[in-house]
Amino acid sequence: MSSEPSNETIKVLGAGFGRTGTTSLRDALNILGFKCYHMREVLGTKANRKSHSNLWIEAANGQIKDYDVIFKENQGDEPYRATIDWPSTAVWEDIWKQYPNAKIILTERDSESWYKRYVIN
Repeated sequence: MSSEPSNETIKVLGAGFGRTGTTSLRDALNILGFKCYHMREVLGTKANRKSHSNLWIEAANGQIKDYDVIFKENQGDEPYRATIDWPSTAVWEDIWKQYPNAKIILTERDSESWYKRYVIN
C-alpha cells in the first residue's frame, strides 16, 4: 500500500440507498467501463465476504483512512472505478474526501412505493 491515499481510483460515487435502482446503475457503469463496487461484492465469495465485511465495519467506525484498501488493493489489474449501494453509501462523504474529483450520483425512489415493495411484502 502506498504511504499516501490515492485520489484517482474512484471516479463515480453513489450516494443513494439500496433499492433505488442501484443494480441497474451498477450494470450501466460496468458497461461504460467503470468497474463498479456494489453490495454484491460483500456478499460474493466466502473469502470476500469476511474480509470486505471487516473492512466496512472498520470504515463505519472511522478506522479506514485509505479506501484504496477496498477499491484498489488485491483487485488485480483493474481496480474499482465506481461504488454504489451499501455499504459505501453509508460513508460516501468520507469516501468523497479521498476522491474529491469523483462524480456523485444520488439515486432516489418514492418512499411510499419503496415501503410498499420492500417492507410490506
